[in-house]
Amino acid sequence: MTIPLIFKATEKNDKIFIISSHIDRFTPMKDALNASSLFFQANTSDHTAILHLVDKISKTFYIDAVIPGSFSSLFITSKISAFLKKAGLSSEVAYQLSQDNWLPRFQSSLDNTLNKNFLEKEYKVIGFSKNNAVHILSIIEKLTSLPSQGGVSGYILSPEAPCSKELKPYFTKIIEKLSLNYAPFEAKIGISKNTLILRELNVELAPPPISELIEASMGIDYYDNVLRLFSYENLSLYKKQFLNAGSLFFNKSHHAQFLKQHPYVKKIKLYSSHEKYSCPILKGAGYAILTQKNYETLKNQMIKLQLAFGYRL
Repeated sequence: MTIPLIFKATEKNDKIFIISSHIDRFTPMKDALNASSLFFQANTSDHTAILHLVDKISKTFYIDAVIPGSFSSLFITSKISAFLKKAGLSSEVAYQLSQDNWLPRFQSSLDNTLNKNFLEKEYKVIGFSKNNAVHILSIIEKLTSLPSQGGVSGYILSPEAPCSKELKPYFTKIIEKLSLNYAPFEAKIGISKNTLILRELNVELAPPPISELIEASMGIDYYDNVLRLFSYENLSLYKKQFLNAGSLFFNKSHHAQFLKQHPYVKKIKLYSSHEKYSCPILKGAGYAILTQKNYETLKNQMIKLQLAFGYRL
């Protein structure tokens, strides 16, 4: 579970209980533990013990929602949701997604042909599925750099992306074919002419800066909607604004100082040592959020900044 989601829950006066093995890469961050109301250390691979623990907790506290902390916890989380009769991914679908070879088998069943040709690009598709309705929040273009510099130098979100009309209905069919329900999803897709390639599909929360791009572009609070997704509240997906938004990664502290002077930059975030997103973790590394009404103007400015930082598109 990401730190912003926990902070959003505490902002809404919700209490967060964390169940974790508390070992190695699954150790919750210190900030998450400090913001949570209770922490339970348990062997999360022992499903019987976890359900017994949840049963004891539910006899003392009313549980509104069960939210998976990571892709690896989907199966046990689905079992807990079913046990408590709460909204959640079905155990059958969660088990299918937990199998190592599920994506290649699923890809082979897809018709990858689009109705028109597009330039060769890569995108992230972010959305929710609730009450058997698929809500695609954004189709985000990836800006690439040299592999030695992290492979990704930024993202651009346009509320009216040229490929949206083709990709949204196509991707909705993919989510429906998987029978995803009560789930956030993040996919990586490639497009070459009229062919779509599904590279990844994860049922997990979108990390910063993706969630921040969505808010900067359309005024939609991503993490508030995650809490709504797993509860009985309606999603709040009304677009309050229509701006093109970009995120640009950097790996030097003087890049941050330079970006502070740029008129399009609305926010700068420096990574702390435990955060691992799409940029190599170096001292002074982070990302900037930029907005502009015109897509081409924003993209050209981001390219200039990338070249100034030593990236090559």
